[in-house]
Amino acid sequence: MDNILMTLVLLAGAVLPVQAGANAQLSKRFGCPLTATTLQLLIGTAVLLVVAALSGALDAPMTLPRVPWWHAMGGLASALYVV
Repeated sequence: MDNILMTLVLLAGAVLPVQAGANAQLSKRFGCPLTATTLQLLIGTAVLLVVAALSGALDAPMTLPRVPWWHAMGGLASALYVV
């Protein structure tokens, strides 16, 4: 599992510079940056669900109600960053 995660980390670093350009092109295609961002985040969510399923961590979101509200602010920060 560590090899898979290390590979994902390296891939994330490699494609990060492409992300802004891809979002800009989607924005042009759809005519709306929010639509492009929504699509991009939906694709990311699907990929992360597959990774969570493969790692056996699909039950982790069930613990969300038991953590302080500000622990979930990373999701908001991600959305704002992409927008």
